[in-house]
Amino acid sequence: MTLPPPWTLRFLLTEIQSPEMGRKCGIVDRRPLDPPAVVQLQAFIVTDPGTAIEHTMEIQDYEWAPLEILRRKDLNSAGYLCETELFMLDDAGNSFGASATNYVNSTHDLIGSKVVESAIIKYHGRQCLVFPFTDLSSKATGNFFLGYKFFDVLQLGGQAVGSVQAQCWGNSFRVYSSKDTPPMNPSTALTKSLADAGLRVHQRSQRRERGKRKRPSDDDSAASQS
Repeated sequence: MTLPPPWTLRFLLTEIQSPEMGRKCGIVDRRPLDPPAVVQLQAFIVTDPGTAIEHTMEIQDYEWAPLEILRRKDLNSAGYLCETELFMLDDAGNSFGASATNYVNSTHDLIGSKVVESAIIKYHGRQCLVFPFTDLSSKATGNFFLGYKFFDVLQLGGQAVGSVQAQCWGNSFRVYSSKDTPPMNPSTALTKSLADAGLRVHQRSQRRERGKRKRPSDDDSAASQS
């Protein structure tokens, strides 16, 4: 595929799975936010940008996108990164992100991989380019939301150089103390899609009741990254 100049690339970042709850992590026991936060990246080719004939087309096949457009055959391997930050709400409202009025940056309470690489999964019958945050936990209790920034990182002169290409806010969720943590729901279809793609993620086939003695069939399963 050859594109006549001029053209550019634009990105849209969207949280497509929000954590619903978390349990405050301790020194030994650390349970990830549930379900794991997942952010989708959509890439759009824009021809004749800023003109009356500007045209936008979303890339559908991220594994085999033209090299002249994306500079790499497989976005799953290098260059495309997403960073997350944790924000605490000062009240128990449902506001989040740009609509929240009282919040503080609490990223220092966030444990786990705060920067992740992109992954390609199949979801709802189509190919999706996502950033899965599968092992995040919080050292503090309260009401929170996550913020995300997408970077296109290039290796120039042996150093990583990147700029923010897109960003978004996530929905609010609550982190509980160990004794107050409510039952955990079965894994979502999106979480199962992550596992099907070979990503390491905890899965549950049924609702996990707090304080209930687990049987072997109740144990979390984890898919190992290939």
